[in-house]
Amino acid sequence: MVQSTRFCNIDCSYCYLPFRTQKSRFDTTFFAPLFEALQRAGLLDRQLTVLWHAGEPLALPAEFYQEAFEELARLCPDGLDLMHHVQTNAMLLSDAHLDLFQEWNVQIGVSIDGPDWIHDKNRLTRSGKGSHAAAMKGIAKLRARNIPFTCIAVLTADALSYPDEIYDFFKSLRCYNVGFNIDEEEAINDTSSMAADGVQQAYAAFLKQIHNRIRNDPHPLGVREFENVSQSLGGWFAREAPNCTESNPLSILSIDAEGYLYTFSPEFVDVASERYADFKIGHARDIVFEKLYETEPFASLNRDIKEGVFNCRQSCSYFDVCGGGVPSNKFFELGELAGTETNFCRLTRKTLVDTVHDIMAEAHQARRDALQR
Repeated sequence: MVQSTRFCNIDCSYCYLPFRTQKSRFDTTFFAPLFEALQRAGLLDRQLTVLWHAGEPLALPAEFYQEAFEELARLCPDGLDLMHHVQTNAMLLSDAHLDLFQEWNVQIGVSIDGPDWIHDKNRLTRSGKGSHAAAMKGIAKLRARNIPFTCIAVLTADALSYPDEIYDFFKSLRCYNVGFNIDEEEAINDTSSMAADGVQQAYAAFLKQIHNRIRNDPHPLGVREFENVSQSLGGWFAREAPNCTESNPLSILSIDAEGYLYTFSPEFVDVASERYADFKIGHARDIVFEKLYETEPFASLNRDIKEGVFNCRQSCSYFDVCGGGVPSNKFFELGELAGTETNFCRLTRKTLVDTVHDIMAEAHQARRDALQR
């Protein structure tokens, strides 16, 4: 994950980024020493995905990305499949950005929460106005160019009452997949509407109705949450070890706008922590990955995260479909990486799996009843 800029042009109520008013700009010369260090340590294999995120990436012009993409292509060894992803609110899309996306086959994710009356409650401009209309103009530009895109919606407690309206909205966008993030207690967003009483039941009901719409739709919307459960079940039958990518060192490498490096959860970028030295594991200019396991704060981070995974394995019956929990949620909700259950995992892991189980059990019973009549 590359933070091309900390700046974001809007001011979402649930945003966790502490420096989103800073108009920083990533220096693409950081890539050369970073890739040299990655190759020296044997950390580049056959595929590399670069996600531009953690600010509004399209606050920077297309020329910046043209330079960055060309530099990365030059640095990648032969045989490495390089793919770029951009997560954007779509409000600043220009024709030059669209040309760039088509030239480089960039994968686009649009952050939009649903119909305007849901979206505009939380995704506001800096003057306090709704941002939905501007986001829709950006989506119209993508569609006019036949550029495929996914969507990410942030669910608040209020939004859970409107599964049909949300499903219909994302179907109308003609995105090929939507993922439902939840309003999380994270970094400077120190409260979450999804931690209120009754939310677990409301979230389960929301998921059931979304699934009901999928089952009855001849051309159903792809929904990330159900696809993820399907993959987890397939892995379980194939006897694959349960895995949470964010608990694996260096599976995800994040670099901030100043060139500092982070691993594990991308949400650790720009987070203050005296215990873990602000989660920075080094700088792109001088990182030595071969010495990382004996270097602080990485050594403490890795140890405490592994302890948390072990504790989840020992205490949680959902471990096989989770793999040990997300470190950033443990840190922000529990204040420690070695902890176990969080509200995030209760909803997005436990409630999701229980809901899928209920859906399957109800369908099986209905089938049996029909055969017995």
